[in-house]
Amino acid sequence: MNSIIDTDKYEGHTEGPWAWERGALNVLHVKDSEPMHTLLHDEKKDVDAQLIADAPLLLAEVKRLNMVVNMLRKNDLWVSTEGWEESDKDDELIVSMNYLIQASLELRGDLK
Repeated sequence: MNSIIDTDKYEGHTEGPWAWERGALNVLHVKDSEPMHTLLHDEKKDVDAQLIADAPLLLAEVKRLNMVVNMLRKNDLWVSTEGWEESDKDDELIVSMNYLIQASLELRGDLK
């Protein structure tokens, strides 16, 4: 399964953190402000509703990416940025994937 979620459709969503409050109304709060059910009536309602509706897809994607990270670590292909200069640090997953791509290109003969 090759899934890429179009995250552009979430642009302009209400910033988190969000907190779920169980009770008679089952209210979703954002930060310490108005409950989410009130926020869903403002200009961001469509984007917020889409983000909430897509939560299962987003969770599935996180699980898939966690599997990739675990496979990289298990096969000693995870490149940690620990100890690097701050200016050279990047996301460890991206650094590891770049390392893997560069090594693959070298093996294939595309890089000399």
